[in-house]
Amino acid sequence: MYKIDRTTGAIVWRLGGKQSDFAMGTGATFSWQHDARRQADGTLTIFDDGASPGHSRGIVLRLDEQAKTATLVRAFEHPAPLLARSQGNMQVLPGGNVLIGWGDAGYVSEFSANGKIVFDATYPAAVQSYRNYRQAWTGRPADLPAAAAVSGPGGSVTAFASWNGATGGRQVGCSRGPSAGALKLAGSVPRSGFETSIPVRGPAQWVQVVARNARGAVLGSSPIVNVSA
Repeated sequence: MYKIDRTTGAIVWRLGGKQSDFAMGTGATFSWQHDARRQADGTLTIFDDGASPGHSRGIVLRLDEQAKTATLVRAFEHPAPLLARSQGNMQVLPGGNVLIGWGDAGYVSEFSANGKIVFDATYPAAVQSYRNYRQAWTGRPADLPAAAAVSGPGGSVTAFASWNGATGGRQVGCSRGPSAGALKLAGSVPRSGFETSIPVRGPAQWVQVVARNARGAVLGSSPIVNVSA
């Protein structure tokens, strides 16, 4: 690993390898590494593929650039030792937890700050992952919400709404009317899982469902559909 002067391109120091400028402390040696990152506290996080010792790990090193020493602060290892022959990463999460992607080993794991594993998953056989990240994500599908409506006993109507992949919808509203051009709001319910059912108030021949966020803003509207018998 190298530190490079961004102005001149000169090598400031080398860490690890056969010509390391640092004395490597106990457990600090790494090999075939990926995703080296300097953290806000000055430590260096590395995904140590570690093909030589026989298993991979995420490590935190503290560098003393004056004394030229590298000290192992913490290592994160899978309970069932995993060997990533390529790829992999280590992400420090808000609050101190650490997420590790195990490269071609096909696993992703989250550890607490003290090294306890709190989440562990594996990909299907033969699937590799270059890097894994845990972060807030908002899904806004390119497709419109899907809608269907059926009539029931006594002229009742139930609408059904789904929007596969959407994460922001909290409420689902339904408009109904005797024609596609004369719709009025006929109910609103909290979104529930993949498909949400909405009892429609009043007679309806045509319906449309509308997805709204927690503040009531419209995120997407379905095509207008006919009520099925």
